[in-house]
Amino acid sequence: MVAGWSPVLAALAALSIVIGNLVALAQSNVRRLLAYSAVAHAGYTLIGFVAGDREGFSAALFYTTVYAITLVGAFGVVGVVRRETGGDNFSNFSGLVSRSPLLAGCMAVFMLSLAGIPPLAGFFGKFYLFSTALHAGANHALLWLVALALVGSFVSLYYYRIIAGDERNNAVLKPVGH
Repeated sequence: MVAGWSPVLAALAALSIVIGNLVALAQSNVRRLLAYSAVAHAGYTLIGFVAGDREGFSAALFYTTVYAITLVGAFGVVGVVRRETGGDNFSNFSGLVSRSPLLAGCMAVFMLSLAGIPPLAGFFGKFYLFSTALHAGANHALLWLVALALVGSFVSLYYYRIIAGDERNNAVLKPVGH
């Protein structure tokens, strides 16, 4: 990479991860939540480019492919729920597990993969990306960025939460405290 661009891309990645995750936390609409989390995922992808070698590019390409497939699936479920209920807020997903267990199961898998939970593809994408960045450069120069990305991933666990239905509300996606 041309000298000077790596710090700029690292700063963009860090800002994207922080802003995307923080704004996604405040959402009550699943479609907007996925859109704002995409900002954070763009920051994760940039980490591969900041690594600056063939391995970093390969990790970014793998991560982007896995993320794109997972996101298309999640938006597909949101589209079906929107068509059936007239909206895509968390409340529209209440009872999805009893209305359509297959659809609820698919959404759970998509959300868990986006969060990076093993053994799903999202975990392997993040692991490949973060480990490549750790090994790039001298003296683990990208350690700070990988640490920030890990914190961002932990934050995303909160807003990708899945409540797989109990006897009272049968919700797949439900804000905590509602």
